[in-house]
Amino acid sequence: MKTRALGMALWLAVAPALVAAADLSDEDDHLADMLVRSAKSPEDHRALAAYFGAKATAARQDANVHRQMELSYSHLGLPGQAMAEHCHKLIASDKQIAREYEALARSHAAEAER
Repeated sequence: MKTRALGMALWLAVAPALVAAADLSDEDDHLADMLVRSAKSPEDHRALAAYFGAKATAARQDANVHRQMELSYSHLGLPGQAMAEHCHKLIASDKQIAREYEALARSHAAEAER
């Protein structure tokens, strides 16, 4: 019961920030899509390299948050095992997303140097 209450309190504290971040991310993604389609100058490509580099950093930060959550859940024993496994999968996903964004950043940085 205590564990459930703690989990609910954590969710209520974090949920508004997650929703706000998702809203900003959607807008940023739309703007980045427009820039990708119209990128011609080295400055455009440098801006995209910086944008995707920042997205990679954010994904690595998400992986760190999920790692801390995984550790917290793992201390709960059996009740937290499923959530710890969920966090473990998210860590792997976040790291893969970071690698993909890093590749995009490198590609645009190279394009800026042409």
